[in-house]
Amino acid sequence: MQGIYVKPVRIVQTTFPSTLVVTLDEVKLCARMDTTDTLLDSTITAYIKSATKRIESYAGITIRETEFTGYYDSFPPVMDIRKQPNTAITKIDYYDVDNALQTLTEYMIQKLKYSANILPSTKTVNSYPETYYKTDAVLVYITAGWETADIPDDIKEAIKQMVVSMLQNCDPDVDIPKISISLVSDYRNSFASLEN
Repeated sequence: MQGIYVKPVRIVQTTFPSTLVVTLDEVKLCARMDTTDTLLDSTITAYIKSATKRIESYAGITIRETEFTGYYDSFPPVMDIRKQPNTAITKIDYYDVDNALQTLTEYMIQKLKYSANILPSTKTVNSYPETYYKTDAVLVYITAGWETADIPDDIKEAIKQMVVSMLQNCDPDVDIPKISISLVSDYRNSFASLEN
């Protein structure tokens, strides 16, 4: 059946992790720089942030644990949430037919490699409650990404290699280096090329 798996109308990031994925000293060591030299610290910090975003976009992943809200105008048959890794649905709210905010307590989650599907609970006769006719009638609260201590070393290395390439070229817009692409290839979401 076509159209059964529906992505949110929009997904909004609601938390913005402040910790860097790699440290200034880690990048400096990778670039064979003097770790006591602080002249380029602000540039390196900006490059780390930029490289992190670009690797996330390329691979279709969320590196640091981050919260999002997905919005639907009504309940579709299956809600398709394409955030990974470690996708967790923390809560689902909806506006009922009287336009009162309610929390959905009965639903099932099907976790896949690159996404999570939310389905009606068998206890609710396989259907969701009716919603008020409005934009953003259903709100899905999502968490995805790794805790800082659990970020895989190859992702950190991919970011370091990209920052080194930015420093060598004095350009934050350089192409993602082949070494970085290779390091994140096992994490690349099969939907990434469709969504970027």
